[in-house]
Amino acid sequence: MRRKIFPLFISLLHLSIYGQYNNRPVPPEIFTYQFTSYASVQGYYFTSPFKIGVPPSNPNFKSPCPTILDSVGYIVWYLQNGAAGNSDLKFHSNHSKFSFYRNNGGVTTYFILDMNLNIIDSISNTNGTESDAHEFQILPNENYILGAIRDSVMDLSAYTFNGNMAGINTIVEAYVVQEFDSGHNLVFE
Repeated sequence: MRRKIFPLFISLLHLSIYGQYNNRPVPPEIFTYQFTSYASVQGYYFTSPFKIGVPPSNPNFKSPCPTILDSVGYIVWYLQNGAAGNSDLKFHSNHSKFSFYRNNGGVTTYFILDMNLNIIDSISNTNGTESDAHEFQILPNENYILGAIRDSVMDLSAYTFNGNMAGINTIVEAYVVQEFDSGHNLVFE
């Protein structure tokens, strides 16, 4: 397989290389991008680019695609799919696994991938909570930690917030941490 070489215009400034890859083929699912490579950083970059303020109903919407770039900005891998949102691509070095989340129709699912980037597991929050989609960790015992949100109605009429009296039926948003074992059983909340 022969690779085509595309011209790349670069400038060296303070140990950084700035490149605009206008001639680089970028799949239509990926936003065109400008990449800055720092000479002291080797390895891979994990990203899930998206445009702020462009909802899925907008004709210019592109679903965020978890993407891995090499040290000079070339796409090594990306997840192609039609879900409304994918993000938070992480490498869990102590477990040799990757993870990302997919939000589809308001339901967030975390996917766990092996070193070949094959999906090997998935998990979602439970117990009447809504996924926070900001935190997922794998513990040393292989259990999963997921962040979540739960709304509760509370009587806060004895309290004042920003000069306003709270009501009897005040909606309070609480952050919830859930831990699941490898069988997806909730072991802590």
